[in-house]
Amino acid sequence: MTKIDLRCGTVQAAVTTSGAEAVAWSISDRAVLWPGDDRWWPGSAPVLFPVCGASRNGRVRHGETEVTMPLHGFAKDADFSVTAQSDDAVTLSLSDNADTRALFPYPFRLTIRYALSEQTLTQTLTVTNTGDAPMPYALGAHPGFTLADGLGEIGFEKAEAAEVPVIIDRLFSDQRQPSGIDGTRLSLSPALFERVGSLCLLNAASRSLTMTGPDGHGLTATFDGFPHIVLWAPPGAPFVAIEGWTGHGDPTGFDGQFADRPSTSWLSPGGSARYAATFTAF
Repeated sequence: MTKIDLRCGTVQAAVTTSGAEAVAWSISDRAVLWPGDDRWWPGSAPVLFPVCGASRNGRVRHGETEVTMPLHGFAKDADFSVTAQSDDAVTLSLSDNADTRALFPYPFRLTIRYALSEQTLTQTLTVTNTGDAPMPYALGAHPGFTLADGLGEIGFEKAEAAEVPVIIDRLFSDQRQPSGIDGTRLSLSPALFERVGSLCLLNAASRSLTMTGPDGHGLTATFDGFPHIVLWAPPGAPFVAIEGWTGHGDPTGFDGQFADRPSTSWLSPGGSARYAATFTAF
């Protein structure tokens, strides 16, 4: 694993080749990105591919073959190659290999670019189908951001759903529960995540949201190409994950093929799709 340091004035960030994961982002020594802590969550900003969320029984089927699929897929544990680098940006790439084809029998290239500016960290994700058959997939960005005592408020660009799916054993049920969102406002607290687990806004109305902590610091997150927005934190943790997903976990009782999972995206042979998550701190 190699750590790549990025800098733009007093702004610093770091990305590792393991999982192409951003592991640090700070402005004038104030940590914006959650640095990871085994007491709560060791991750910082894993990349989710070729699934977002959980697969029923931890397994997926490709034709007659059934294989174990890790939560959120295998990209977060894979070794990426650095393909471009400057003081304030880096691009990393993962292509299919024997290990990935054992779980996901499709040729692909996944490229992740991080670019740093005075207040902003931008993550651009590009998926390319390098094979000669259509390719199903899901892709997600899963960054966590520091938030003192897990308290604060989120303002959404547009009014969001008053109810969200109930997650049972990490799978999506037909049951619904109150989201806690009042129009465009959501109060963040340990009690919220104790109640809902993950707050999953499927086909969210908003493309952007702003999270503000009790100290007045926060950030605006903008998602390009991700239809679903997920908020998650272990109750009481000093961070909140603000995630963009193209797909989501299996429904309870799902017993179909990988290609038939709900909210699956497809690429034609030789096709590419580009997504972006932009985070601006204040």
